[in-house]
Amino acid sequence: MYQFRNGARYDGTYSQNKKEGEGTFYYPDGSKYEGEWKNDQRHGYGTYTYPNGDTYEGEWEEGLRNGQGTYTYKETGAQYVGTWSKGNRSGDGQLVYSEMQFRGTFVDDQVRSQRECVCE
Repeated sequence: MYQFRNGARYDGTYSQNKKEGEGTFYYPDGSKYEGEWKNDQRHGYGTYTYPNGDTYEGEWEEGLRNGQGTYTYKETGAQYVGTWSKGNRSGDGQLVYSEMQFRGTFVDDQVRSQRECVCE
């Protein structure tokens, strides 16, 4: 495990002095990323745990949420399950709450069209 001066730690593989392959990075703010790295960035499949306990599990590209993934809000248990592009909800997705599910299309992190809302 490598310890950085700012308190961050990395336990994983390196290539040409950059994070590459599988590894876990512990950030000084308490957040953590476990998964795949490419060229020193989150890239591939991985799980990021935010300082507030929220999590994102899914695909990454060049350090951003990109592809299929699930974001879970710790405080409420609500989830967004769907497609991401350049860090934002984009494309088909579903918001899941304890009493309701919403399915629709997202563009730049905003709802653009609603296809279905199921209330329990």
